[in-house]
Amino acid sequence: MIITQTIRNVVADELGHYLEDDNQISNAVAFYSAHATRFLKSELQEKSDILHESGGRGVELADEIDNLRIVIALRNAKLVPIEFLPRPKIGMPFPG
Repeated sequence: MIITQTIRNVVADELGHYLEDDNQISNAVAFYSAHATRFLKSELQEKSDILHESGGRGVELADEIDNLRIVIALRNAKLVPIEFLPRPKIGMPFPG
C-alpha cells in the first residue's frame, strides 16, 4: 500500500498525531482487510470499553484500538484501496 500525505493526514486527524512509521498504517489495513466496517466498529467499542475499565492500562490494547481507528477512518474517507477490501459474493451488497 502506498501511503500518501492524504492518508497520513486522515490518520493524524483521527489519532491526534502523526505516526512515526507508515508501516503501522499498512499493517493495520492489511490485518483488518477481511472484516466489515460494522465488525470493526463493534470491536473498537468493545476494546475501548475494556481499556476504560482497566483504567487506561494496556499498551497492546491501546495499539489495537489505534489500528482499528486507522482502518475505520480510512474507510470513512474512502481511502482504502480496493485491493484491500474483501470481494462481495454475487448478489450480496458490498461490505462496509
